[in-house]
Amino acid sequence: MYVIDNAHLAGGITPAGIAWAFRSSYACNWHPLTWLSHMLDQQLFGAGPGPQHLVNILLHTANSVLLFLALLRMTRRPWPSATVAALFAWHPAHVESVAWIAERKDVLSGFFFFLTLLAYARHSEQPSARPFGFVALFFALGLMAKPMLVTLPFVLLLLDYWPLERLRAPAQLRHLVVEKIPLFALSASLCIVRFIVQKSGGAVIPLEYMPIYARFGNAVISYARYLGILLWPARLMVPYRASHDLDALAISLAALALVSLTIAVVQFGARRKFFLVGWFWYLGTLVPVIAIVQVGSQAMADRYTYIPSVGIFIIIAWSVAEILPRRVCAIASVTALGFLSALTARQLSFWKNSETLFQHTLALEPENLDALNGLAWTYATDLDPKLRDGKKAVELAELCVGATHRRIASYLDTLSAAYAEAGDFKRAVEAAQEGLTLPAAVQYEPLVIADIREHIKIYQARKAIHAP
Repeated sequence: MYVIDNAHLAGGITPAGIAWAFRSSYACNWHPLTWLSHMLDQQLFGAGPGPQHLVNILLHTANSVLLFLALLRMTRRPWPSATVAALFAWHPAHVESVAWIAERKDVLSGFFFFLTLLAYARHSEQPSARPFGFVALFFALGLMAKPMLVTLPFVLLLLDYWPLERLRAPAQLRHLVVEKIPLFALSASLCIVRFIVQKSGGAVIPLEYMPIYARFGNAVISYARYLGILLWPARLMVPYRASHDLDALAISLAALALVSLTIAVVQFGARRKFFLVGWFWYLGTLVPVIAIVQVGSQAMADRYTYIPSVGIFIIIAWSVAEILPRRVCAIASVTALGFLSALTARQLSFWKNSETLFQHTLALEPENLDALNGLAWTYATDLDPKLRDGKKAVELAELCVGATHRRIASYLDTLSAAYAEAGDFKRAVEAAQEGLTLPAAVQYEPLVIADIREHIKIYQARKAIHAP
């Protein structure tokens, strides 16, 4: 949807393409800078995936360097700053953001996020309109790459507290908030635009499908699971399926753990300010993707840790630096980074293709229907003919459709594609047409419905060609 089937990218950077990027709500998102970066890829390198992967890698590398430079300028502490940057660069949870070409928005928005921090560090040294203008400019560009950056003004307030030490008394808070009013205005505008675009595109899941108590329960558990992913990244998968029937005990334990940690951080933060800043960085930057407003069917995603993880890495790096002697600290850091790089290499192997990716998820979570549906879609439609297998696609798609009591349009779309790959165009049309009869899908899944209508035309044409 983002690259291969997006005809607007094919011509590269053109006046029409630029206008489309800023007007479009394609794929239920408004991120014109991301579309322009994909257009630039097409113009410079063509449609081949290799250079597009390389651009993601270069952006992630630049982000790691910018993070180091920003922390170094703000703290004057090279070793902890380098440790945070290295954890960010090599953590396996960030594989999804870098290895997936369609997640260009993560690494691109991250680039402007860290540029904003660097510009703000300069502004804090000698506040004036010119350096703050660069802060606002980089922030606006980051928002146009991915709206998740809306919490950045709050991050800057945290940095005012530590390490910039601009917030030493409550009376200073008002001035620092007023200073950031233009940034808060940008955030508010993007929140409104994002909700309208995703609501109109059918990406926002209605309350009758996921009630508010389930959303809050999922949010609490997700906060705990994200923390687990960052501290022990052993069970990373795509996708994490949202559950409507959450365990009350699990929610209670997760909530108790988060409240206890927060109380401890607040109490300890008076002496070690980096604890408070790192923890609230983590909690705050996850708010846009914690699924109180549920977008899509996933409960969580590794890519959502891209910016929030920095808060936890700050706590780890500065704690180790304060507790251990420098030589022991260096040994511990090298050991931990070696372990993470091995895990990252392993995680990368699962991103070889769609088959290996979804098979890995199903090995960890056999009941994950979205992964099963993704694997069936792979066998039915993948661009690599070696992966196409109509028989396997039909078996998995029928299993997926039959495993849930509620008919889901995207599952029926996969089933129709599977029948088509197997050469049964009559059943392909029937399965697709059933998807069009689902009232909820027509109301809440317009992208899927549009795809199904297009697929029906294709299957009907192929059916006529293959008719006796």
